[in-house]
Amino acid sequence: MVYKYWRVVLRYGHVKKGKEVSVARYIQSEPEFGIIDVMNLVQNMLGVKNRGALRIERIDEAAFERGKLEEQDNFYLLKLMTYRPKNPIQETVGGAH
Repeated sequence: MVYKYWRVVLRYGHVKKGKEVSVARYIQSEPEFGIIDVMNLVQNMLGVKNRGALRIERIDEAAFERGKLEEQDNFYLLKLMTYRPKNPIQETVGGAH
């Protein structure tokens, strides 16, 4: 199957705190996807701010592969993908009383 490949620069950050970081993400899509479809897709990604797509560009497969390798080394994305909220019940000292 032939795919389309995209480089999307997204704004991530805390809600209403004014702090954000821009990160390039690399997306593989179905051949019928256009820019609007990609924009709708990334809006639902974890941590992306409202109207968070800063730039969307179509790229070739080689650029996509290089970009996916860059994503693996991005500290922010590593933290985002491994984030686990703390469970206050498990934090009690000595377990259940």
